[in-house]
Amino acid sequence: PPVSSLLPKRLGLGRVADVGGGEVRGRTRFAAAYKAGAVGRWLRVDQNGARPDVAFVASAADVPLDAALPLCFDGLAEATHPLCLLARRGAEKLLREHPRARAEVPTMLPHLVAPLRSALACKERDVVSAALVNVATLAEISGSALLAHLDKLLPPLARHAFGSPLSKKVLQVLHAIETHVPDARAKIKAKVPAFD
Repeated sequence: PPVSSLLPKRLGLGRVADVGGGEVRGRTRFAAAYKAGAVGRWLRVDQNGARPDVAFVASAADVPLDAALPLCFDGLAEATHPLCLLARRGAEKLLREHPRARAEVPTMLPHLVAPLRSALACKERDVVSAALVNVATLAEISGSALLAHLDKLLPPLARHAFGSPLSKKVLQVLHAIETHVPDARAKIKAKVPAFD
């Protein structure tokens, strides 16, 4: 493949879908919201740096967290540019920079865990890698509220924990969960017995 088609994937931006006419295709609710213009009201691709990033259209506080964050988590399964960049970095930025994230995210966990689990179970390594970043951030933000949802997240993490190209990153995420989620160690050990 030509270098121009490999570069976005190497930068973690996903594949460039050559579908003609500039139409962006995706398979999630995030893609539908992007096409409808909802995502563009909150997030935009910022091309001003050495590497494309995501920026808020206004300020982080103006983004309706209860609408935007579940959409971004749903979009973690996207693998084409710009959808995957907007969903992955959008979710991470909302978790880290939204002023109400620590207060509101724990109550939103039931809406975030299912799409996160789907992304962790994906066959594409870059999708799983992006989902891992958000698991660690979610553990840090949600703390003990995540404990009730670990039974859903640990099986796909366990599949990648050993003998996978992502095993080092998975173990780092498991340690982050253990650090930020009280009483998580027993659940982690039950699903990943070799975890130490």
